[in-house]
Amino acid sequence: MRESSLLPPFLLDESDKPELVRHLLLLPEEQRYTRFIGTMTNDAIAGFVARIDLGIDLLAGSRSLAGGLAGVAQSSPHAKDGWELAFSTAPAFQRQGVATMLGRWLLDHLASQGGREAYIYCAPKNIAMRGLARKLGFELHIEGGEVVANRRLAAPTPIV
Repeated sequence: MRESSLLPPFLLDESDKPELVRHLLLLPEEQRYTRFIGTMTNDAIAGFVARIDLGIDLLAGSRSLAGGLAGVAQSSPHAKDGWELAFSTAPAFQRQGVATMLGRWLLDHLASQGGREAYIYCAPKNIAMRGLARKLGFELHIEGGEVVANRRLAAPTPIV
């Protein structure tokens, strides 16, 4: 990864939503399909971002030094102490470890906040997401025609 061309991960806030829309609109059609597990028009993406409740969902991003989001990792509540993760990487930064970096950072953040389990769902043909899930320590299995990956998160270290 060209780490020198990226700024450190950060949590997105409301002011970052227009940049998030631009980031998602840059995804080619097939990557939009695999990210959302379905077809998404430009208007649908804008609506999706508008409905994100950053008081509930957590989004980690990394910006390039040239400007714009290089990648985003999103976590949404899944079950008691659980989070569902989704990822997107700008075309210019794909296959450079951006999603791995953001995934590790977000998993550490979730664990430090008391999260106990994380999940990733993807289509069986989404080889990139399956590889990312394995790299992040998830166990994969097929359930109802889709890949379900899960991982226990480490308990926070108590301060003594």
